[in-house]
This record gives sequence, structure tokens and C-alpha cells, in this order.
Amino acid sequence: MFLLFKKKARIDDVALGLLALASTAEKQRAQDITSFEEFVAGRQEKLSVERFLNELFFLRIMAIEYAIERALKNRSLAVALLDAFAGHLRRIIELQDPTRESLDALRTRLTVYSQALNTPTPKDRWGGPFWNVGKAFARLCGEDEPDIALVGHGSIAFAGTVKAVSEALGSFKIVE
Repeated sequence: MFLLFKKKARIDDVALGLLALASTAEKQRAQDITSFEEFVAGRQEKLSVERFLNELFFLRIMAIEYAIERALKNRSLAVALLDAFAGHLRRIIELQDPTRESLDALRTRLTVYSQALNTPTPKDRWGGPFWNVGKAFARLCGEDEPDIALVGHGSIAFAGTVKAVSEALGSFKIVE
């Protein structure tokens, strides 16, 4: 939809809103736990709900960064928003985890997901970048042989977050 007069939002406010999206509201957390319970039902899995939720958090962070890079045509605005987002994220992680292990884990995950997004998929094979992200998500959850349900969940969570962020960023004008 074309908006003649878009609402304006400051970079810092947008960054905080995106961070809230990554952290998930209680309703989304409940849905994530239900998805996890459906995945492990009847299985002898080593995956814990805490690890699953942590990996979803890291996946959503990457999806938000990916969406910002793709949705904002103004490169300097995209960089400014990414910097603001990363700054808020770093401060929150440092407050919650003084050992900085979570910050190291985040860096590792972002590298893994970036590699997955940039891994070419042969034209004769089904998949693509989001499917590759789902496979990386399953491996990060501890699956040696990724289960298609877990791969699919990671792919869908990534794609859904990218779509939501892209639509949100297109609905207002970001100002510095």
C-alpha cells in the first residue's frame, strides 16, 4: 500500500522496537514452547526447551539484521539502524550475562547464519537460503542429522521474522 504521508520514527525507537520483536512477547514464547513440545513429542531428544528458545532468539536477531539490510534502500540509514540495534542488543546482553558468553554465542550464530544465507543451492536441488538457515538452526540446536520438522521450524521462523520486519520498515519513514 502506498502511503502519501508516512509516520516518522527515530532510528533509536525503531531499533528498540526490533529488539522487542527478537525478545518475543509472552504469547510468542508460549507458541514457541508449544512448537518445541510438538517437535519432541515421543522422541528421545537431547534438545532442551531452553536451548530451543535461545537458538530461536539468535535466529530472530539474524533475521532482523537480514531484513534491515534488504528493506532499506538508503545504505547509510540501514547502517545507522543496524548500529543502533546492535548497540541496544549488546547492552542488554551485557546486563543479563556479565561473563559475555552470550555475546560470544551471538557472534558465532551470526557467522553460521551468514554462511548459510550465502551458501549457493544447486539449481537442481530444492531449498535455498532460508532452507539453509533452517538446517543451520537445527545443527545449532544440537541435531547431528537435522530433523525436517526442526529445519522447517527454523526456516519458517526466519522467513516470518524477515517478512514482519520488512513490512514494518516500509510502513514509516525513519529519521535520524
